[in-house]
Amino acid sequence: MAPKKDVKKPEPAKKAEPAPAPAPAPAAEPEAKPKEAPVDLSSVKVQFTPDQLEDYREAFGLFDRVGDNKVAYNQIADIMRALGQNPTNKEVNKILGNPSAEGTT
Repeated sequence: MAPKKDVKKPEPAKKAEPAPAPAPAPAAEPEAKPKEAPVDLSSVKVQFTPDQLEDYREAFGLFDRVGDNKVAYNQIADIMRALGQNPTNKEVNKILGNPSAEGTT
């Protein structure tokens, strides 16, 4: 009789494992808003009529309490409103170049 060959027992069939879920897509980063360049008013040239100049002088004079031809930064929005404008605080700060609290005189 011939020697018996080692017969390997069949391994039980493996259950099909579900494929791993794909990794979630990374969250889309919000687009960065470009910073607005500071306003350079030195190159702006505006011509006013004599009537407009008189209105501006009158409005400015109402807010110039000392008579030194100066007004406080925090009064600029009020002056603009007296002249018929309706600026937001953000717009006023942009026009003034975002003044610091130290220069509010």
